[in-house]
Amino acid sequence: MAFAGDGEDAGDPVVLEITDTSSAAASGAPSLPCPAPVCVSYLARFDPLPSPTVAVRADRHRLIESSSYFRALLGGSFSESGRAYVQVGCNLEAAVQVLRYLFEPSESFTITPDNFLPLLEGALFLAVEGLLVECERWFRTMCSQTSATIVPLDFIIEVWYFAQEHGVTFVQDICPEYLAQNLAHVISRRSFNKIPYGLLCSTIECPHLTVDSEKQLCEAILYWVSENTKPCERPNPNSVDDHLFLLSKVKICLLPLEFATGTKRHWFDFGSNTVCTILNLLKDSLKTLMDAIADGNMEGYCIRITEYSKNIVLSGCPQITTAFLYISVLPTYLDVSFKRRIVSSYTQVDHQSLILYDELEKSAKTLLFRNVHMVDLSKCPNVHFGAAIDWLKLAFPELRILKALYCLSFQFDDLLYLLLRCPWIDEIDMAIDKSTITPRQSVVSSSSEVLGKLKRNSRKYYISCPSYDRQPNLVFLNISRLTLEGRDDIDDVDLLKISVLKNSLCYINIRNCTLLTDDGISNFLLKCTKIHSMIVSYTSFGNRSIQTLHDMTFNIQELHLGGCKGIDAAAMSQLMGMINNTTFLCLRETSLTDDALCKFFGSSLEYLDVSETVVSMSSLAPVIRRNCNLNCLKTAGCRSLLFERDKVEHISGNKYGDFLQEIGSTCLEDVEMGWGFCPIQIEDLIPSFSKVRNMAVGLGTTLAENVLHSLPVICPFLESLTLRFQVISDRVVRNLLESSVNLQVLCLHYCLGSLTSFIFQAKAPALRILCLQWVTPWITNDDLTILTKNCNLVELSLSGCKLLDSSCQEIIASGWPNLVLLHLEDCGQVTLGGVSSILNCKALEDVLLRHTGRGIRRSIVDDAIRELPLLRKLALDLCDACEEGYDSPSNAEGKMMRSLRMSRCKTLRGSCLELPSEGSSKPVHKDTVVLEWSSTRMTTTIVKERVRPTNRPEKRWSGPARPISLAHLGGWDRRRRRRLELEMSHPADSASTPPAPNAGTPQRGRDKVVIVMGATGAGKSRLAIDLAAHFAGVEVVSADSMQVYRSLDVLTNKVPLHEQKGVPHHLLSVIDPSVEFTCRDFRDYAVPIIQEILDRGGLPVIVGGTNFYIQALVSPFLFDDMAQDMQHSTLNDHRDDIGLTSDDEGGGYERLKEIDPVAAQRIHPNDHRKIKRYLELYATTGALPSNLFQGEAAKKWGRASNSRFNCCFLWVDADLQVLDNYVNQRVDCMMDAGLLDEVCNIYDPNGVYTQGLRQAIGVREFDEFFRLYLTRKESDKDKATSSATMITVHDDQLKSLLDEAVSQLKTNTRRLVRRQRRRLHRLSKDFEWNLHRVDATKAFCCATGNSWNKEVVEPCVDVVKSFLSDGTTCLPSTNASDGIGERELWTQYVCEACDKRVLRGAHEWEQHRQGRSHRKRVQRLKQNKSQMMRPPSESS
Repeated sequence: MAFAGDGEDAGDPVVLEITDTSSAAASGAPSLPCPAPVCVSYLARFDPLPSPTVAVRADRHRLIESSSYFRALLGGSFSESGRAYVQVGCNLEAAVQVLRYLFEPSESFTITPDNFLPLLEGALFLAVEGLLVECERWFRTMCSQTSATIVPLDFIIEVWYFAQEHGVTFVQDICPEYLAQNLAHVISRRSFNKIPYGLLCSTIECPHLTVDSEKQLCEAILYWVSENTKPCERPNPNSVDDHLFLLSKVKICLLPLEFATGTKRHWFDFGSNTVCTILNLLKDSLKTLMDAIADGNMEGYCIRITEYSKNIVLSGCPQITTAFLYISVLPTYLDVSFKRRIVSSYTQVDHQSLILYDELEKSAKTLLFRNVHMVDLSKCPNVHFGAAIDWLKLAFPELRILKALYCLSFQFDDLLYLLLRCPWIDEIDMAIDKSTITPRQSVVSSSSEVLGKLKRNSRKYYISCPSYDRQPNLVFLNISRLTLEGRDDIDDVDLLKISVLKNSLCYINIRNCTLLTDDGISNFLLKCTKIHSMIVSYTSFGNRSIQTLHDMTFNIQELHLGGCKGIDAAAMSQLMGMINNTTFLCLRETSLTDDALCKFFGSSLEYLDVSETVVSMSSLAPVIRRNCNLNCLKTAGCRSLLFERDKVEHISGNKYGDFLQEIGSTCLEDVEMGWGFCPIQIEDLIPSFSKVRNMAVGLGTTLAENVLHSLPVICPFLESLTLRFQVISDRVVRNLLESSVNLQVLCLHYCLGSLTSFIFQAKAPALRILCLQWVTPWITNDDLTILTKNCNLVELSLSGCKLLDSSCQEIIASGWPNLVLLHLEDCGQVTLGGVSSILNCKALEDVLLRHTGRGIRRSIVDDAIRELPLLRKLALDLCDACEEGYDSPSNAEGKMMRSLRMSRCKTLRGSCLELPSEGSSKPVHKDTVVLEWSSTRMTTTIVKERVRPTNRPEKRWSGPARPISLAHLGGWDRRRRRRLELEMSHPADSASTPPAPNAGTPQRGRDKVVIVMGATGAGKSRLAIDLAAHFAGVEVVSADSMQVYRSLDVLTNKVPLHEQKGVPHHLLSVIDPSVEFTCRDFRDYAVPIIQEILDRGGLPVIVGGTNFYIQALVSPFLFDDMAQDMQHSTLNDHRDDIGLTSDDEGGGYERLKEIDPVAAQRIHPNDHRKIKRYLELYATTGALPSNLFQGEAAKKWGRASNSRFNCCFLWVDADLQVLDNYVNQRVDCMMDAGLLDEVCNIYDPNGVYTQGLRQAIGVREFDEFFRLYLTRKESDKDKATSSATMITVHDDQLKSLLDEAVSQLKTNTRRLVRRQRRRLHRLSKDFEWNLHRVDATKAFCCATGNSWNKEVVEPCVDVVKSFLSDGTTCLPSTNASDGIGERELWTQYVCEACDKRVLRGAHEWEQHRQGRSHRKRVQRLKQNKSQMMRPPSESS
């Protein structure tokens, strides 16, 4: 500022009468008297300024010295030069601001965006040179800031227009540079479309143009062009439309493929050219880059990185290779040959790239960008991450965040390498798709193989790494957030390596990491004690991990345990009492109960998900009450929400009202409603729903039509809406599309009501995801055409649209070229002519085509992988194959491909929803082959999917919503009990018992199976495998109660893999050793497997020595009709009802005798499991077990005539002495093969030997030995145990115990052989099973294999051939007796001679009477009695 002080103190004052010429009203206003002059200091007090004239007293000399204008006016030779009163016409505000600048003190006057333009205008008009310099300096300072929030965009635009009008050159230089540096922030401003064309062109051409991605720039230009339709200010002879000149500045080769395809919707030529460019790069990027180097046109392929860049986003660019990364950070002065070496080496990532990296690092030939904090390489399958990590280290020394989502090529070794090379990174996200195998699907078989090509940086990965068990290096103290979601290639060992980050890691996401175990997660958490946020959903996270959390719960802020089935109720209760500081809590699909939730006293929750649990309102309402900041509540699938501690509360009760009142007091943003919201009064919840953005309404909640219609008003910010099983109408859906301006996701699943094509007439420009599942069967191609015009979708899912044909493919491809997900199920004949148009949607990542027309060619998988560069998921159905199947992918490795699902259907007559018409058939999903790729291996899995009809019923109820009556639930138990009583009184009329055919009548129409039975060691498994050499499609189903468990392979004598000879074996090592596996469980597992083998045209061969399993499989249970009702009922639930205390285990038999003495005689007093079952049966149904076992149902149970299959029974037997010798030899071989190691691994001093795998013969027998052996070993330093060490012990006491245990094992095994043989005789005699006995005694005595084939295999082959050829069942030719009568079935015998031993049935009694032990005891008693009867003389 030139002067300080005021003009009235000057020696030569002059009065300036300033008239405002900028006001239009001033020119036509009547003349007014001259205002009284004021000093300059008074000008600041005017607000607003008096208009149109102001008189100001100022110092003449100061004006002349500061302004060329006043120098000429007041000091020149004009007539006004010597006057004391001078009139000036100019912008009044500008003149006043200049005068204030000249005469006010510098500390009281500053330049601001509000007065900048008046000052600049006044400085130009009055020629104040000093003020012009000051304005330029201030404007440069303002625009040199890196944050776009400092300078308003409207101000920049206004200054630009002023500079254009008045020729201010410094503004025309500064504005484009400022916008170029901050364009990433400026784009989001509302006034972006108001930027002048010239300013935008200058900005884009600026060398410092900074954007996060090329997509961001192109998106901004397209938006600007669409908003500005007037002719351009600057003509461009190289373009027909001058606006499109801006698009020529976009580097289209760096655009994401999804965005590029989307531009075809409104900018077809530009989009088509961009897509072609990207696809050409995918075919041969090396040649393209080499040609660009030769032409000196590398700039078009370099990523925009400047000194102002903060983020680099390349997500969704499959055309990007490692060469693109390196050429973007190379200085321009490098010679052409070096650039060619860079491009050639880093396109293919060969050994030469390692030499180039060393050269780049030593010579420092790469540019440094210290402001870059985030790099996103997601969905870039052609980037080699070993070389990319070197690129990050060279160019971005301040990098903090790396994102590499959906990149299978980013292996775990790359992660370790990244930690070594870039230790300054704070956050890493390398998530991929979650597992495609859901827990609800039944896995039939699974296998995996290591991929042939592993893209590894062979030299860099062998950098010495610190030991993960020692104190980590300080360089590993920066990583705080690590996301590994869906990484099913990471195991416990890998997770333990990550624990090197224990001093910095705060957030870990291992959701769907299926290879991790509870022990592995627990060990990891034990080391990383600073973690406060964990996402471990759908992993093996279980009880042990919860124990580990006990010491770190005070830090837990975010915990996601959804789908963790390894947590039992007790552990869940313990956990809930420890996490009271948590803000995000997900317990979906866990064992959460009311008791556990009541132990949670936290008050800082913001997110709560208890969906698919059994919690009720009594425990949930207090949690909601305490957490006033709750903004997300998910309770879908909570069927017990209306219950309180097993007591039903009516929907109008106080508890229900309190629950809704608590919800109404919150302010939710995300809500999932299910059971418990049925009578909802939406008016009461308007305050809590006013900010809802995501809403899902499912089964159990019925919203009235007026409520659904009012949703846009109730939830003005609604972005996502999912409706399941709701009653909807055209009025509702159309209003949602028209009035919900923010609605992006609309999903309608199985909704009722009458919808028409009228709903598609509404425009929904914001809608991006549309899912219509079985709600719009009337959709035609014309409807789709209208829909493409009214909304721009990226995900489309349709089911049950029968009227669509192959023409709709072109409608979908042209209307939504940027689709990333397309699911079409049961949609007419869409693929009848192939899928060529669908493959034109180049951005597709997820495709499902099921029952859409038989026209898909065999090569569809390879074609899809080749044509769709971003394809990750593909699901097909063999019903749609026009060439009887599909070829396996030949080159999916290294691509984006994550999973391939190929479903197979079977044909059913009619369906459960439609009455079958004459000759009609329905294809339904049966099983699916799933191929899953990870970074290291490919897994092939066969899963059995939920069987459901593919067609909806034609007639649907469309009336008003009917609320669920809880009175129906209250009468459920009474009706069930009454039904059982009716069936007991009329057993012959019971619908649950199928009519039995005549015993001698051939059974046709039933599926044929072969069953190989026999005692332990008889050779059953060997025979089953030999049968596979004579019959095609043989698959073995094990029926052994111990081999079904995992572990103890030697002790349970499982067939080794090399001895299976390629024959598929089922139900081997599939059950956890601690789980109780009953006959009913075996039946439920085995029947579906057998049915699948039969559907494949195979021959099921059931093999096993557990005869009760086979009997349960062959014959339906007596209580099949009650299985569903009783499956969740336990004795603990009914102890009070039957008068039994929790610790009265031994009193169960006495209580059963009081309730049903007939049933008590049927079982042994020590058979606690069966006693417990009978008590549960009585407490649940109210019916006496003895009554249920009487009548026709009891007589038919277990009979071959009542079999669910047509069975051929093969009984492999041998002489008892031969079997005894073989058993003894086999036990000795087991000891040599490591039997002791196996038993030692599962040994528990406090273990229970009455359930699970511990029941196996050979576990209990070694209890005393291990108890003493392990006690002795505790004092030794080396506590490692092996079978060799244990067998060769020199301690006499241990040696004696070991010998005794082995002897007892042999004895018990021989007893098992006798029990099995007795049971087989009984099945043949009493249950009328036609067992084809084959004597293998000679085969055991002869060492040659020919004897086995001659004596065993050949006779069995003849029997099976006859069985398969004539189609008759293997039943006895003559009618047998009634078998076991009611009296024998329930008679209990007590042997007084054998210490009142209890025996069941006449058969066991006779066997006992003939036994050697009983006869000796009787003889001894007779001798004692005769001695007591002798006279004294004789006795002496």
